Amino acid sequence: MLTINSKSINSFLKKSPRNRLIILSQEKPDELAFVDMGIELSTAIEKQINHKQISMVASDKLESIMQNSESTHPEIGKYTAISNLGILFEKSLKFDFIHFLDAHSKNQTLLIYWEGEVDKNKLYFLSKNKGIQFDITNISHITL
Repeated sequence: MLTINSKSINSFLKKSPRNRLIILSQEKPDELAFVDMGIELSTAIEKQINHKQISMVASDKLESIMQNSESTHPEIGKYTAISNLGILFEKSLKFDFIHFLDAHSKNQTLLIYWEGEVDKNKLYFLSKNKGIQFDITNISHITL
């Protein structure tokens, strides 16, 4: 049983939304297996950091990490849970974060532990005033 808002999550998932994105901004539940994206991706690309095509190398490594991080939960079903997302916003890696969220939340539930502010359909990495803004209006999601 999920310790955080399981009723809200179940209600959201029963509606069969186009995307199954769950944004956790308050706490990271212990019963879910979260992948620390900062550690995983930086470790995967550290020896190739000066590669001319670092964005392509990082993109391939990210996809591999996502494929290998799938878990199953009795209430959620198949899911991937990720945290420490700051590395995805490094300019040299050229990630399209909105596309990433959209693509990885269509076929299974994607949980992200968001270390920033959330204001309706906008995510602010770090803070509204000094952070990076992402508009997730077109991605079905729930914020807890």
